[in-house]
This record gives sequence, structure tokens and C-alpha cells, in this order.
Amino acid sequence: MFAMPLFVWVGRASGARLIIALLMCVVAGSFNGYSLFGAGFFAGAWLSRFEFHWAPLEMSVPQWLGKISYPLYLCHWPIMWDLGLPLWVSIPLSFGVASILTETVEKWSIRASRGVGRLTLNANGAKPGALQIS
Repeated sequence: MFAMPLFVWVGRASGARLIIALLMCVVAGSFNGYSLFGAGFFAGAWLSRFEFHWAPLEMSVPQWLGKISYPLYLCHWPIMWDLGLPLWVSIPLSFGVASILTETVEKWSIRASRGVGRLTLNANGAKPGALQIS
């Protein structure tokens, strides 16, 4: 997404940047209604700096939804719209595929990415854990 760096820039800054970004979304929303969705992304990026604890979100279903959220984001569109299945089939299928992707591809890639930091590709006295290519 082309706006991701802007979301990160606002998310790491003071509340002033958030207010400016929200006002820009409102102004842009008068020309294109989809721009209002950006306000939610800006607010979410900014709020992600804080730690929230709310009992209903600590329960198993919200935790599971959070765990599968990225694979669900990746797979729901092709399943729901490209396969031509009725929604009552494609919605549970999307959740099932996302759950499988979480337990396989996502876990494998996280494990692999953590292992990369421990590799040393340079035998010329590089510190352990350093990734250097000569």
C-alpha cells in the first residue's frame, strides 16, 4: 500500500501529526469517501504505541482472531470474490484457510526470520549473530 510509510510516520509521532492526518482524511473524504478509511488506519497506527488491556479482548476468540488476522487479510479476498462461492461457504473457508496458514506458513516464516539473525556468512572474524556478506 502506497500510504504505509505515511501511517508509520504518523504512528511514531506526537498527537499533533495524528490530528493533521485525521483532518486531511476528512478533507479528502469530501472528494473520495474511501479516504475516510485512512482515518482509522492513522488512529490505529498511533494507538499501537500504547498497551491496552480489556478483559473481553483477552478471551480466546479475540486472541485467535488477532493471531490469524494477517493470513486472513491475505487470503480472504481471493476466496470470497474470486472463487465464486456463496458467502455462507466462503466466509468460513476464509477463516479455515487463514488458520491453516497461521499454523504453517506464518510459523515457519517467523521461525526462519529469527534464525537469519543468528547466521554468520562471513568467516573473517565477524561477531556471532552478525549477518555480513563479503
